[in-house]
Amino acid sequence: MERRPAPRGRRGALIPQGTPRLVLGGVIAVLAAIALISILWTNRSIAVTVDGTPTDVRVNSTLEAVYKKSGSTATPGNHVAVNGDVITEGGGMPFSATVNGNQVPDDQLAGYHVSKDDDIQFSDGTDTTEEYDVTDTKEQDPKLKMEGADGTIFYVKQWGKKGVTETRQGKESGKTATVEAQAPQDAIVERAYPKPDNDQKLVALTFDDGPADLYTKQYLDIMDKYGVKATFNLIGEQVAEYPEIVKDIASRGHQVASHTWDHQQLTKLGQKDIQTELDKTWDALADQGIQTSTLRQPYGSINTDVWLYSEGRLSVAAFWSHDSEDWAKPGADAIVANCTADMQPGSIILMHDGGGERDQDVEALPQIIEAWQKAGYKFVTISELMASDSSIPKEITSNYAPLPDDCVWPTEVASDSVDNAIP
Repeated sequence: MERRPAPRGRRGALIPQGTPRLVLGGVIAVLAAIALISILWTNRSIAVTVDGTPTDVRVNSTLEAVYKKSGSTATPGNHVAVNGDVITEGGGMPFSATVNGNQVPDDQLAGYHVSKDDDIQFSDGTDTTEEYDVTDTKEQDPKLKMEGADGTIFYVKQWGKKGVTETRQGKESGKTATVEAQAPQDAIVERAYPKPDNDQKLVALTFDDGPADLYTKQYLDIMDKYGVKATFNLIGEQVAEYPEIVKDIASRGHQVASHTWDHQQLTKLGQKDIQTELDKTWDALADQGIQTSTLRQPYGSINTDVWLYSEGRLSVAAFWSHDSEDWAKPGADAIVANCTADMQPGSIILMHDGGGERDQDVEALPQIIEAWQKAGYKFVTISELMASDSSIPKEITSNYAPLPDDCVWPTEVASDSVDNAIP
């Protein structure tokens, strides 16, 4: 019988007969091993804790599978109509669950896969509501809430937004209900002490009742000498009379705020007069290229009604911690003592550059600045002082923070608003 030559490789090397079968068998064995390992891996158990009990479950198990295996006996929720009447008892969610302390939303329960070492707690299921049609919608107005018992500044912590109520008609029950689809966002005015982050030694120097033709420039020159910035709370009538001084204040980097039009006590005025006091001053300052929503209220007096009647014209109303009492003309030494006692980060000093003779202030001002600077303090504006406190919303720390376009101002006071007025 004629013998066939043995097969050769590419370079003529002999390949033993039977090799292809051996290779094929080896490949099959390897693939079978891989398949077995894959099956074992995908069906392995992982350790979790269910309702306080250590439990082994199949990897990648859903919460539903874990619930069924655990034997937990949660009470299903009901399927209810839009008005809350029960349509099907026990027809709601079969259970609720928290994983590692976090509530799993109902719409994620079915597809939620657990992980190794998860701490799972099962509880009663929630109700489900029938599908519905919206037959009517109405807007809800926000309310004004005053917060904070004490402090030297009031500021808008949160602007108000309208809510929405819907009238819904159930597709199964035919019943109707009026439901709050979106809660209104109350406007919140916070009273607080500005607290510079990391206890930065910052102090705000403020001047009321100006501008004045005799004293304001002297103050400006003194502060230039010491590299100090301050906040000038200007009276609208004075702004109209001394526009060039106003421009000089702003050009030297100082903050300009309102002290109303003619220094009336706002807490004794009605809504229309409060708005006039504010608007006329805003307009006078705008004529000089200055926009502000910051107020130093005359006599320090402000209350909930003033905020309510302002209709969003204000973002900040600043009080003080150190009263110079310069109005009493006690002498330069007394003014210095009043302005430098109990130094604390976030202090606000009250002085005047208008409203009368201020020679004692001119004499006292350099000594006040030197005393604070010697103690390691930096003089900043009211806006800068607020910006140093990260708890205050950043947008409010600007000198001009008007009511946003997508917000509204309340016409009522919230029932849980506090009385934190300054008489």
